Amino acid sequence: MAKTDKKEAKEAKPKKVVEKKAAKPKAEKKEKPAKKGKDPNAPKRPTGSYMYFSADKRGEVKEKNPSYAMGDIAKELGAMWKALSDEEKAKYEEMAKKDKERPSKIMNVRLTANPASCFPVCPFVRAYMHAC
Repeated sequence: MAKTDKKEAKEAKPKKVVEKKAAKPKAEKKEKPAKKGKDPNAPKRPTGSYMYFSADKRGEVKEKNPSYAMGDIAKELGAMWKALSDEEKAKYEEMAKKDKERPSKIMNVRLTANPASCFPVCPFVRAYMHAC
């Protein structure tokens, strides 16, 4: 009996009318400024010692484990690099030191040839370079 009384009480109550709030208008998206293009003639960054090591040893790892995927090869190379002693790493670090000089040499050549070509985006820098 108690269950039926509760049902009757629920049915007797008037339902509340819930008013929906008006939706806010969407804010207009601001246009992003155009990205400055990368200079295609800019020198590439110097290669690190680990990259020289991995280029040297990648073939050996592939030969020993032909079923390895690229990620597995990278894991194996990372473990090998970690296990390498400082004396063995010195060979690759020397290669990396030599490569660090390359970008600055290229920039020096570009600056002496045509200083404005190094700074195509900013006219203020270009004007400064011509004043020097």
